[in-house]
Amino acid sequence: MAAPLMLECKSLHIHGGLPRTGVMNWSMKSKPKLCNITHGQEWRCKLKHSSHNSWVYSYRILACFYGYTQQNYGDNIAAAYYILSLKGGFRFAGQSEWFRSDRRGKFSWDFMNHRDTSIEEVDVGNTLINYTGLENLVKQRGLRTLSVSGCAEVDDWFLSRLYIFQDTLEELDISNCPRISVGGLAALQKLRGLRRLNVSSLPRLQNPGLVAILLEEMLPHCHVTAVGYDHSLIYSPTQTDG
Repeated sequence: MAAPLMLECKSLHIHGGLPRTGVMNWSMKSKPKLCNITHGQEWRCKLKHSSHNSWVYSYRILACFYGYTQQNYGDNIAAAYYILSLKGGFRFAGQSEWFRSDRRGKFSWDFMNHRDTSIEEVDVGNTLINYTGLENLVKQRGLRTLSVSGCAEVDDWFLSRLYIFQDTLEELDISNCPRISVGGLAALQKLRGLRRLNVSSLPRLQNPGLVAILLEEMLPHCHVTAVGYDHSLIYSPTQTDG
């Protein structure tokens, strides 16, 4: 049997609760290949970081595969695989079909046929995506729609990173994210092309009325939905708004 492959990841874009640097030992006969990661497999690695040793499943270390996939298959396929591994979904530009993982994490590999097509819509709601995981999507500069509804790790830092999509992003759903505050919403002012924004049921917002004023001033051409509070709000720009 071949010696274990030593894969050093100096900047892991992984989910909350894990170290961001470390050395991973992969017991494989060859380098990891995207086609070898079959449906339902739970690849494991031993993460060594100082005195911390723990076994974690593949959905906790997706970024380790992202770097390899990006190098060998390009940015679009790497981002697509990352989204599907999170049990999310996406749509390529110019295509009507959505690619999604099912509850067991299984998905169609047909997305491999779109290597030269960028991703236009992403739904990673109720997944473990966070600020560092967002780095796996930054090459998708044609992104128009993003949903992170119900993501426990999405916070103000995550929102501050969305400026990279300021020229293309039109719809954003950040509802039911428990770590978002008013300070994070202020970072959305750079998204001047935003047309629809859902900020419903954000538990850290104490005064939805003030939120309404803030968002209305920052994004005068955006339809803002903010329900699930004591005083629900739906704001839509009038024709006189420009």
